[in-house]
Amino acid sequence: MKSLNISDVLSESWQLLTKHYLLIIGTFIVYLLLSLIGSVLIFVLPENAAIAISLINFADLLFTYFLLAGLYQFGLNLVQERNPSVGDLWSQSSSTLLNFILVSILVGLIVFLGFLLLIIPGIILALKYSMVWQLVVDQGLGPLEAMEKSSRITS
Repeated sequence: MKSLNISDVLSESWQLLTKHYLLIIGTFIVYLLLSLIGSVLIFVLPENAAIAISLINFADLLFTYFLLAGLYQFGLNLVQERNPSVGDLWSQSSSTLLNFILVSILVGLIVFLGFLLLIIPGIILALKYSMVWQLVVDQGLGPLEAMEKSSRITS
């Protein structure tokens, strides 16, 4: 396995940023604007529309996962020089999105339980599973496979 040199990582990151800065900024702005849709809809609803607000919150949560998976895809395409575009934000298949949501729930629960065990185990678990989202998006792994591979990569 190739070892990482921090100066090489920073140098390559800076080169990518300066080469694609307009695309990166534009994609991030589109991501932010799209992620605000649910909040704006809730803001304009009357306060007594509890069911509608709950449904919008749930739909907004799913939409946020969808956009976040797309943002990971954009970043991976950028780093791997696979022709990144703003369209990466909505390029995920339904199976990738489902796996992305499931792994988010599983890792969230595991890390939460780790934090309940005096914080340090939570930090260790968060680092151990920090690569799961990239593995789901990039390699199409299921939640358990991504967690196992992330554990191997980060050990």
